[in-house]
Amino acid sequence: MGRRFRELIYMLSSFPVLLALFVIVTAALSTGAFIPLAIIVILALLAAMEFMARFEIGRTNLLLRTELRMSEKVWFEHPFFSWDGAKERATSLRSWLAVGYVFLAFGLAILGFVVSCLAIGALISLIAALGIIAFNPRNGSFDINTHDFNGNFGMNVGPKDFQIHFLGFDINDGPISGQFHWSYSSPVNTLISIVFIILALALVPLIAKWQRNLVMRFLSDRSYAEIFYGSERHRKSAVSVGTQDRTRIERDLHDGVQARLTVTGMEIDRARLLAEKSEDQEVVKALERAAEETSNAMQEIRNIVKGLRPALLEKAGLEAALNSLGSKQTFTVVVSSPSDRLGMETESALYLICSEAMTNVGRHAKANTMSITIVKKGKLITLDIEDDGIGGAQESDGTGLRNMKGRAESLGGEFIVMSPAGGPTHIKVIVPCE
Repeated sequence: MGRRFRELIYMLSSFPVLLALFVIVTAALSTGAFIPLAIIVILALLAAMEFMARFEIGRTNLLLRTELRMSEKVWFEHPFFSWDGAKERATSLRSWLAVGYVFLAFGLAILGFVVSCLAIGALISLIAALGIIAFNPRNGSFDINTHDFNGNFGMNVGPKDFQIHFLGFDINDGPISGQFHWSYSSPVNTLISIVFIILALALVPLIAKWQRNLVMRFLSDRSYAEIFYGSERHRKSAVSVGTQDRTRIERDLHDGVQARLTVTGMEIDRARLLAEKSEDQEVVKALERAAEETSNAMQEIRNIVKGLRPALLEKAGLEAALNSLGSKQTFTVVVSSPSDRLGMETESALYLICSEAMTNVGRHAKANTMSITIVKKGKLITLDIEDDGIGGAQESDGTGLRNMKGRAESLGGEFIVMSPAGGPTHIKVIVPCE
């Protein structure tokens, strides 16, 4: 019960807080009459997002008993009134995520506030209908007088019903009237109250959870990892499944297909010897071609098995394996990678992504050079692949880019392709560390 009460207070308090933030952000972003002033106002808004994030994380932790963390590192290192400071604030991903949070959370706050108010009204109506409390009759009204409008608003709260009356006159629209009547003792209204309360019990925790997730993803210290890569449990599960699938494929290729092709090659050689004795040259040539194709198939399978996890990758690391692979290409490949090992599963996935990228460049890009840069920073690994080819690469064009994206997502990462017509093509992969 205490948890539901805190969630209700959280949703009720979210509306005024986010309404104020929404008005401030909207006003700041719409300041465009005087461009220098607009730039200063927007930069000030982006700078203020750090304090807004701290406030929202604190409010969420207090009312929902969560343990969201704010980054201990300050968002901005340069002074506000400096070129570096202005550039730092204008390009701050955290600040723009916080701005996005305000717009998304404001919509949830409206929904949560409406549901909460309906639930409170329904609860009061149900209590009154059950006779647990008795209202003292309350009557009140006030007049509204402006230049163009005159009217009267009245409210009556009685032990059996609740009524609102409104009557006025507008110079442009003429007479305006309306009323609302709610009977506590009506069976239909009592049923509606019960339905509202049940819906609120289901919706308020759900909406509070959605808003908490927005705070976690857009404002907290976990924002980057959560918004791009999903949960750690999901990532480890995906990596485990990938490992099992690769091991199964390696075993099936080695013990199944490769073994059968070996037997087939031996049978072809035996048939060729028999054909040579019969001096039928056409049969001999056909069998020689069959033996050659079988040998090629064997070599291709060996290359596939080796490509799943090359021995050099396990022994010497990712940079050595990529340099070895790049030396076999018809274009120049420049590799830069950290000396620290990144974990076997991560290295295998990155190796296969780069291998697929080299294949795509060799087939389609008509490039002279290709650069591969791998950087490890904190809990993230960034892979940048760029070539000077003709560009125009799209995921819908073939399976290559889709395979690369699938490998990145198997690690819980993000895959981005930027390939304008005429080039260059730039592929960015961001994955969490193991």
